[in-house]
Amino acid sequence: MRVLLTIITVSFLSGCATSYQPRGFTGGYEEAEIKPGIYYLEFQGNGYTGMTTVVKYWHRRADEICAAKGQVAEVLSTEQAKAVTGAFVNSDIVAFIRKPTKSGYIQCVLGEGAPK
Repeated sequence: MRVLLTIITVSFLSGCATSYQPRGFTGGYEEAEIKPGIYYLEFQGNGYTGMTTVVKYWHRRADEICAAKGQVAEVLSTEQAKAVTGAFVNSDIVAFIRKPTKSGYIQCVLGEGAPK
């Protein structure tokens, strides 16, 4: 019974693709300002999130960060989107989950298309 409950819990918690959100248990975005106007940004999905969606959400967050300053995002460097493997361990069960991830650096600059 305990094993069945664990399987149901894991399935429930990971049964949906990561939504666009700050980083949480099911993934999301996280950023840190390295220097004024320069940010390290990462978006991590879960086992149900496609790589295309992860890349789209990474660019969306980059645009939002800079739009809040009235600027546009310029990509300085990125790592190729990749899938990292995470393990979920609960007593008798070990589940490996593929988590697509995109990370890189952006700079907020004045430019064409910046909000006025």
